[in-house]
Amino acid sequence: MGMKNMPAQLGDLRRQARQARRLTLHHLADQAMKDDGTPISPQHVFDTEVRHRVPAPHGLRELARVLKLGYDTLLA
Repeated sequence: MGMKNMPAQLGDLRRQARQARRLTLHHLADQAMKDDGTPISPQHVFDTEVRHRVPAPHGLRELARVLKLGYDTLLA
């Protein structure tokens, strides 16, 4: 989706949820799948947490699913 900046709170919220569930970037990435069924890369997860990249809708849904967060929570 390109290197667009996203709101600070979205990356912070996902990082806090990941850390609360004691997931590393690698563990989260291994559990979240892209449209083609392959795992999201740890670098992509990192880039979205530090606001270098906005995840695509499917990727955001996958991250929300793994983190047990509502998709709407991540969109707010």
